[in-house]
Formats: sequence, C-alpha cells, structure tokens
Amino acid sequence: MKRSKNLETLLKLAKNRERSAAEQLGKQISEMTLQEKRLSDLEMYRLDYQQRLNRNAQGGIPSHTLQTYFNFIRKIDTAINQQKSVINKCRNNLIEKRQLWQEEHAHTKAITITYENLQSHEKYEEDKKEQKELDDRANNRTKNK
Repeated sequence: MKRSKNLETLLKLAKNRERSAAEQLGKQISEMTLQEKRLSDLEMYRLDYQQRLNRNAQGGIPSHTLQTYFNFIRKIDTAINQQKSVINKCRNNLIEKRQLWQEEHAHTKAITITYENLQSHEKYEEDKKEQKELDDRANNRTKNK
C-alpha cells in the first residue's frame, strides 16, 4: 500500500474535524448576532420608554407614577447589563471557536501539503521505474538483434 493512501485517511479525518469546527464557529457567530440584536432591542426599548417618560412628565404626572417609570427603567438597565454580560461570554466563546477552527484549518492544510508532496514523489518514483523498465526492454531488444 502506498504511503499516500495512509495519509489520505488522516486527511479525511482532518477535513471532517475542520468542517465540524467551522460549523461550531458558524453557530457561535449566529448566537453572537442574536445576542447583539437582543441588546440593541433592549437599548431601543429603554430609549423609547425614557422618551415616553419625558413626554408625560412635561404635562405633569403624580409622584407614584414617576416612581413606577424610574423603577421600570432601572429594571431595563439591569436587563441591559445582564445582556452585555451574555454578549461578553458569547464573544469569548466566539474567540475560542475561531481559534479552534484556525488550528484545525492549519492542521488540514499541513496534511494536504504533505499528502500532495507524497503523491508527487510517488508519481515521480513510479514514472522513473516505468522509464527504467522501458529502457531495459529497449536495451534487451537491441542486444537480441
């Protein structure tokens, strides 16, 4: 069995691992996008609620209603801070997934180069052997004449 055949199996495994790492990276990118959208929605909701408070306050509102607005805005702020924490964790996971994919990609690339070089060498050796056989046959024919 040719050595390149053994390496071909390793190359297939490396490609599968790289593909898996790429899928994980893609999922993490989607998750990051989703979490950033949630943060944006919360921030927009807070701004909208703050503007609503400002409009209502211009006409005068009771203190208990004002307190309700402020309490709710604090809850939104807490949710925003929690979402920022989720995004930080998500960003760290994204960095890890990207690094894993880069490592798998580099590993696959190294095996691919080695595999291609080995195939080229085997082809060269096979061609050399074939040429030697042709030369030997040609020499035998000329000797027999």
